[in-house]
Amino acid sequence: MIKSRLLGAVCALVFVFGFSTSAYAVLIDFESLAAGTTVTNQFPEVTFSGSSDNVVFDVGLPLGKFICTTGCKDNTILDFTNPVDNLTFWVIQLNTAGKIAEFNIFENSVLTATIDLIGPGTGGGGSGTDDEFIDLSAFSNVTRLEVVNIAGDPVLENGIGLDQFSFDAAVPIPAAVWLFASGLIGLIGIARRKA
Repeated sequence: MIKSRLLGAVCALVFVFGFSTSAYAVLIDFESLAAGTTVTNQFPEVTFSGSSDNVVFDVGLPLGKFICTTGCKDNTILDFTNPVDNLTFWVIQLNTAGKIAEFNIFENSVLTATIDLIGPGTGGGGSGTDDEFIDLSAFSNVTRLEVVNIAGDPVLENGIGLDQFSFDAAVPIPAAVWLFASGLIGLIGIARRKA
């Protein structure tokens, strides 16, 4: 009897923890927001902040809408509601070669890497013709991304924009499920003591 209860409990726990690994794809491209909107918590999966406002810019096709801080040279910080995987995004309007910014990547709330953004330098000073795809899918359980130390040279590189954040967001386990699992573990303990 106890073995069957224990087996049932193990199956229930596998079921519960199976839910914690499920995820859904998210794309944040700012197209639904009006130009001039300050982006903060409009998206349930992530909160945007920084050293100044992240404002939506609309430059038309092919870029569509993107965000950059006031002046496009201040820090942008993304805090994810739940850890994410397969994080990618676009950096908009890189103008020069060399180091343009840094990405600080936090996995499970710990800073695990700082990556330099190196511009290709094919756009020419100030022309804004280069966009760069950033692939951070090698990192898992990303809880925070900081875009910092953005170049601010008015001739060579006068800031960058950010667009099309794509990632897999974990589905949070409802508190009731955790409560059920905790109660089940307690019942197993009581049953073992009686046996």
